Amino acid sequence: MPNPILERIAASESYEALPEIWRIPGVAEFSEEKRLYDYQQEALKKAVRALWLYYGGAPGAAALAGV
Repeated sequence: MPNPILERIAASESYEALPEIWRIPGVAEFSEEKRLYDYQQEALKKAVRALWLYYGGAPGAAALAGV
């Protein structure tokens, strides 16, 4: 059975609570002609949260996620 540790860690932080410089402006608009689906937007937000945590965004986030 898969154990999504990184997903739990990334989910422990809110995307909206990230510093503005880390948030992607207009995450839904991929280009002028294309729009991301909801599941694609969520995947992108989770990836940004994981990168933010990896680069030292929130000390102790692993403990919050129960890892």
